[in-house]
This record gives sequence, structure tokens and C-alpha cells, in this order.
Amino acid sequence: MRVSIRVEGRDFGELGAWLGQGLSPDGWGGIRIRRRSGGAPFVVRRRHDGVDAETQSKGRSSSDRDLARIVARLLVLVILIALPIAYLAWLGALAIKHRGREVSVSLLACAITIAVGAWAILQSRASTAGIGFIFLPILGCAAGGLVLAYLASRRAQSGIVRTVGLAALVAAAVPAVAALRGGRASIARNQSRDADQVRRDSAYARHRVRLDTVLAGSGDRAADTLEALAREHAADRELVLAVLERPEAPATLLDTFAHSPDLGIALQAIRNPNAQPETLERIYRTHQYRDYFLQALAAHANTPPAILREIRALRPAPITGLDIWFAGNRSTPTDVLLDVARTSESIDAVRTLLQHPALDCGMIEGVARGPALRAHADDADVAERLATLRATKCR
Repeated sequence: MRVSIRVEGRDFGELGAWLGQGLSPDGWGGIRIRRRSGGAPFVVRRRHDGVDAETQSKGRSSSDRDLARIVARLLVLVILIALPIAYLAWLGALAIKHRGREVSVSLLACAITIAVGAWAILQSRASTAGIGFIFLPILGCAAGGLVLAYLASRRAQSGIVRTVGLAALVAAAVPAVAALRGGRASIARNQSRDADQVRRDSAYARHRVRLDTVLAGSGDRAADTLEALAREHAADRELVLAVLERPEAPATLLDTFAHSPDLGIALQAIRNPNAQPETLERIYRTHQYRDYFLQALAAHANTPPAILREIRALRPAPITGLDIWFAGNRSTPTDVLLDVARTSESIDAVRTLLQHPALDCGMIEGVARGPALRAHADDADVAERLATLRATKCR
């Protein structure tokens, strides 16, 4: 939306720079204020220039949210910097006054808080747990400062001040105690998950052996046997996974379990070479978490070429490392392979591409001039393979 304010013919500037919107210095796209002849009061006229009030409201709300985010980030930055500086200044002042015992006790509390917090973070297996290290110095300084406040309160005569000092001492222990409890909870949770995973792995291996025995006597009815087992024991996750990996699994069974809300089961279903193009396309087009399946789709020989092209064109790339799966898929369209040859930074992807049955001279030259080979110019195997291919395919 464009806004200009004019009073008695004078343009009062462009307010949109502050509002985060564009302005029109020569138009009346927003609010127009003028004085009627005879000294009448100011009259406000609003024009929307095709922008309805709801759109304007949304624009203002968006600007308000952006401003709130900026303010929040600045506050976090101030806390991250100001609190440690204030704490160190306090320690310095006490050191000048030769109150070494207070400084030592405070630093000990700070160190304990940071150490316990770091230990608790290391117990977690969450991918984002490391972010906690950013806040450890703040917690340590806070704990050390609260200890200083307690020690200072001991010199006061007022009972209220002493009570507040005790409260500060209790507060100083909160971060370390919370981190200790969190770390112990993480250990217990990890142990439980590890035990559960061992149980699942054991059951999975047992079901695989069982299926080998059952299918050995099934003959031509192997597909029917697998389908009957999977449908009868659909609640047994490990058995279903073992069934879905079998090369005898029918396409109808794979399509059924590709609908599963269990992402692991759905992924196992579409990884099977018997999964049909329709099943793979539906996963890509309709699944809520399609990024989870991109690697399997890029590697599957039955993935429709149009889907492979779309995955390759996704920007920014939802996940990394897809180049090697495109390069190893015999059904990957040649234009996608050429793009991998020219742009991939993965020497492993290039090495795989040079084994592709559809490799042509254009791809070979793309690899020779591409970023992967420039970054790994000392890779003798790839260089030798390129020289051989150039001699045979680029004559």
C-alpha cells in the first residue's frame, strides 16, 4: 500500500520507511489531510488504491510481528552480553576490596552450574541439544551473581534483606539442580530406548529367519503368503518391516502399507523394488512429510521421471546428499544426470555417475569441469576413469 500525507499542499514526507511499506510522494494513495477554505477543521480522506482494509490490516500485523521479533532478538543479545559483563565487573570490584573469599565462592558456584549443565546437555541425544551450550555462561553468571547477593545480605542487619539473600541462594542452586535432574532423566530415557531398540532388532532378525523358512516351502504362493502374514499381524511392526523388504512382496501390499502413519513402515514399503510408480508419485504429491521419503524416491527405479526432475529442482534442497542417489538410479533422466555432472560437489556422486549406463560425452565433460573434480583434483581413480571414458565416448 502506498501512503502520502499532505496538509495545505505540502508533502510531509514518506512515512512508509518506518511502517515498512512503500510510499508515493506524488499521489494520494493513503491518507490525505487538507484544510477547507474558511478555516474549517482538517478533513481526513482515505483511499485504498485497490487494497482492501483487510489486506492493510494484515500488512500492519506483519510489520508488528517483524518488529516484535527484532526486539526479542535484541533483548536476548543484550542478556547474553550484558549479564556476564556485569557479573565480571562485580567480581572485579570485590577483588579490589580484597574480598577474595566471596569471589572464590561465587566463581565456584558459577563453575558448578556450567559443569552440571554441560554434563546434562551431553546426556541428551537430541539434535538441537548443543544449542544449550550458548546459554550455559548466562546461567553460570546468574548463579554466581545470586551467590554474591546472598553473601552481601549476610552483612546486612535487616531481617528482610537476609531473607531475600537466602532466597537468592536457593535460586542460585536452581539451574544446577534442574540440570542434574534433567541429565538423570535423559540417562534413564536413553537406557529405556536402547533396551527397546535391542528388543526390536532381535525381533526383526528373528522374523527374517522365520520368513526364510516359511517362504522356502511356499513355492509360487510366496506373495500370497507374505500378504496373509502382513495383514494378519499388522500390529507387529517388526514382522511387517521384515515382510515389506522381501522381493516377493506384491505391489498391492506395498501400496497398502505406504499409507501407514508409521513413517518407518511407509518408507520400507516404497523402498521395495516392487513399489509401483503410482504409489511413489502419491507419496511425493500427497504425503504430509514427503521430505522424509526424498532419498528413497531419488534412488527408486520406478519413480516417474517427472518426479525425479521436480526433486532435483527443489530449491533450497530439503535434504543434502541426493546427488549420489540420482547418479546411482538407472532410471534417472539424462538431463538430471547432466545437471549432477555439472553442479555436484560430491566426489562420491561423480564416481557413481561415471558408472551409469546412460553416461554420455556431455556428462563426462560436465564432470571434468565440475566443482567436485576441482575440489578433488588429486583423486587418481576419478581422473583415470575420466581419461578412459573420454577416449571411448568423446571421440
